[in-house]
Amino acid sequence: MRRPERSMCIDCQDTPLGLSTKRIYKVALVGLGNKGYLYEKDDKMVASFKYSTHCQAIDAHPRFSLTAGCDIDPQKVEQARFDYHFTFSGCDYRKLFNDVDIDLAVVATSTGTHPDIIRYALDAGIRHILCEKPVSTDLASTRDVFDIVDRCRGDLFVNYWRFFDRSHQWVKRVIAEKTLGDVLKVCCYYGKGVKNTASHLIHLFLEYFGEIGWIKKLTGASSHASGEDPDIDFVFGTRSGIVGSVLHIPNDDYRIFEIDILCSRGRIRLADGGRGIELFGRESNSTLTNEYQLSRLGKSLSPTAGEAMFDLYSFIANVLDSGMRFVDYRALKTAELLDHLIRERESTSKLDTSKWN
Repeated sequence: MRRPERSMCIDCQDTPLGLSTKRIYKVALVGLGNKGYLYEKDDKMVASFKYSTHCQAIDAHPRFSLTAGCDIDPQKVEQARFDYHFTFSGCDYRKLFNDVDIDLAVVATSTGTHPDIIRYALDAGIRHILCEKPVSTDLASTRDVFDIVDRCRGDLFVNYWRFFDRSHQWVKRVIAEKTLGDVLKVCCYYGKGVKNTASHLIHLFLEYFGEIGWIKKLTGASSHASGEDPDIDFVFGTRSGIVGSVLHIPNDDYRIFEIDILCSRGRIRLADGGRGIELFGRESNSTLTNEYQLSRLGKSLSPTAGEAMFDLYSFIANVLDSGMRFVDYRALKTAELLDHLIRERESTSKLDTSKWN
């Protein structure tokens, strides 16, 4: 369905998350595939996420204007241009970056193309980049991307969406404030490959628990269906002393991942890829004065998960407003940890992360 033309005026009363009437940032979206555009045509994705694509989130956000769209498939370009009224559209991102005044470049293409697009955007003077995860296919090129972003004094946001989701930020506060006591153990399950899925877990661990000091593969890795993304069982330890286990489930129908965070006075369960969150606490049992039982403190179906893409753009707007830099170094650390797991499948050595300090 064709969207109505958007007004460039913002009604402050309708502005979500307390955003005021400020500058509207112009966005160029490179890649009109699933995450860029097509997921909004998928009934399952629409049912799960209020904003399932970058097009939807940008179009809905009062601080951004979807100025340009680009894809190597001209049919996708034409379809998205009809829906979103791009000022500029085409199949060549180089022409887009050179000819159009852009504040933010969004890279939602296949992973192997990310580094070249990011480099070209920076060379064209665009200093704010949002990239789909992972940044690249291998650690060397990932490090190259972060190096050039640093040299250009640019911003690099990476769409690990749980980092921006309000429910997960709430879980982070519960852990940091020790609402349920100290974290004792972390137990996780995942499906569909260590790069595709476990990368989300590792990035989330870095957000929840801080630096990971070591990581170790447990068993022989079986190949994912693609043949390129292994399933690996592993354990990890944080610098603060938290130890966790991560086991893969060899079933393509398994729902992304589950996490069980066991605390001294309760537990936190995350299911359905982090979209279902449950907290359980220990309460005194009146009939057994020296015993405790687990009771549900509260349940959140993580209603904000469907709005995480919108929150991502709110976060970016705040960074751009502040004039301060933001680089998602957690994404680089995630790539380093994954590389260690994949390369050292039989190794028991610990990962040296002293350079992260």
